[in-house]
Amino acid sequence: FEKHKQRALEDSYKGLKQENDILRTKMDYLKLVNFKQLELFRNELDKGISENKAVYKNKIRQLEMQVQQNNDELQSYKQTEKKYLEILESSSLEIANLTDEVKNRQYRESELLNNYVKILNFLNVLKEKLTNSSGRKEMFQEPSDTICDSEKEP
Repeated sequence: FEKHKQRALEDSYKGLKQENDILRTKMDYLKLVNFKQLELFRNELDKGISENKAVYKNKIRQLEMQVQQNNDELQSYKQTEKKYLEILESSSLEIANLTDEVKNRQYRESELLNNYVKILNFLNVLKEKLTNSSGRKEMFQEPSDTICDSEKEP
């Protein structure tokens, strides 16, 4: 079995080697064909360049002018972009400042609302004591912080 296996491997190797040799020959042929085609193309190109040298120089000059115009336009865009970025940065800072101011005002509003609730609680307690006192003088309690506490009896 091992000899049969070894023989099969050798045959397979020989077959692969033959295929490889065929592929190398084809590759060499294609390289030669490509080289010849490239050589013909170069000859045609050289002929065209030599016959139309003035045309190519003119086209090159036109392309250089177009490149310069594109560069000028690009510089203009860059300057405009820089201005917009500066405006954006200052706007971002202004937005951040306004956001801080809004937060501060919200905090202050919250404090004022808490104070308002305390005053209402105190007034409710005072009202209750005045209605319940019926002419008696009582010591007033300190007002509580919540409305629910003001509903309790003194």
